[in-house]
Amino acid sequence: MIRAGKVLIPIATVMLILAIIPIDFAYSLVMIVLGVVMEGVGIALIFIGVVRDRIKQKKEEDTHDLSQY
Repeated sequence: MIRAGKVLIPIATVMLILAIIPIDFAYSLVMIVLGVVMEGVGIALIFIGVVRDRIKQKKEEDTHDLSQY
């Protein structure tokens, strides 16, 4: 998930930069909307991946914690 987010964010950034070039208003509008959506999805994927890794790490710490015995 984290890797997919790291790929989506630069692609979306390029799309937003390309939307600045005034070819057609509809084209620019679609590129801006898609860029913002892709940025949001990329950020969400990175956030979910980090949270899942943290939960997995916390479970491993709890299984190796001998102080609870």
